[in-house]
Amino acid sequence: MKLEIELNIAADAAVMAGLQEHLRKEAILALFAGRKIPAGKAAQELGLTRIAVLGSVEAARNPLRRLHGGRLGVGRPGHR
Repeated sequence: MKLEIELNIAADAAVMAGLQEHLRKEAILALFAGRKIPAGKAAQELGLTRIAVLGSVEAARNPLRRLHGGRLGVGRPGHR
């Protein structure tokens, strides 16, 4: 599958390369989260393990975890 996105953004080559890689990773995770590709394929494309792909999707779904490096700083509901 090939996905092309055209953006009209004035930026230097280093910024564009970083943005392109970030968008590629986000697209792969979105395809996996939407059940369009299996975990193994997502892991292969990202150079991660399947468990790491699952963790990446979970972190993307919960912005608070992303902000605190995986730690929420609060207990789970019903736990103190």
